[in-house]
Amino acid sequence: MNHYQEITLLPDAEISLAFLWTKVYTQLHLAFVAQKDTPHGGTFAVSFPEYTEGKGKGLGHKVRVFAETEEALQTLNLDKKLERLLDYVHLTTIRPIPTRRLKGYAIYSRQHAPHSQAQTARRFSRRHGLPVEQETARLAKKQRQREKLKKSIRDLPYIQMQSLTNRHKYNLFIHKRQAPSPSASPFSLYGLSPEAAVPEF
Repeated sequence: MNHYQEITLLPDAEISLAFLWTKVYTQLHLAFVAQKDTPHGGTFAVSFPEYTEGKGKGLGHKVRVFAETEEALQTLNLDKKLERLLDYVHLTTIRPIPTRRLKGYAIYSRQHAPHSQAQTARRFSRRHGLPVEQETARLAKKQRQREKLKKSIRDLPYIQMQSLTNRHKYNLFIHKRQAPSPSASPFSLYGLSPEAAVPEF
């Protein structure tokens, strides 16, 4: 990643930070989707410089959007995508990564909330032609692991999103971990990846 644009969210008494995150990230997602069948598809990444987990979890007020080239970022046309929110966001120009200020690298990935035991049992039994009862019994043994995962999910910051196809709301949980070096890998249409690292500065 060689270039980035930074978006700062500016909530006020009428517009909450959570509401702004939903609106801004929906527009980012749509911008990434619009590029998926182009040479730039899957090459855009995001980072959250003010990210925190645990008790004070949150994404802060900033998101950075990365691409290999300035031209790739220009194709997103973020100033146009965010024009209805201009009173509530500040968008920088496209800039090169400030290598002198580099602190390291991080991986931002999507973490899925576990389904209920009943949902998982039904899905597995349908897929493999097994009795639901048999699968329910097997899953009961894994309950402790599932509870641990649920607890860890609750410690992660998230953005409330809405499906563009069925309009269902869901939480986009975001997990961050440090990485020793940058790594190239496709990014999802949310700008996230379980493997690829982005620069931190």
